[in-house]
Amino acid sequence: MSSKKAIAAAIILAQAGVDYSPKTGATCPCCRAEKLSVVTTRPWDGAMRVRFHQCTTPSCLLAKLKQGIKSVELDTTPERAPEAGASCARA
Repeated sequence: MSSKKAIAAAIILAQAGVDYSPKTGATCPCCRAEKLSVVTTRPWDGAMRVRFHQCTTPSCLLAKLKQGIKSVELDTTPERAPEAGASCARA
């Protein structure tokens, strides 16, 4: 693979996004480093939240290019229905 194709492929992976885990953070799609530094966190949009990260591994192509890496976090908390007859209002 030529260096231009490798750069293009790495940028496409970074822009496509990786999964975000509260436990392990985001993983670099290029060098597989975990817990990338968070640059920006967007507000929740329904059950999804987008963050942008920066890889700091010196040998990583994305780090050398200073290319941001998108991550997506999905809220997997089960929806709880209110109990029958329950009210939030105080008497």
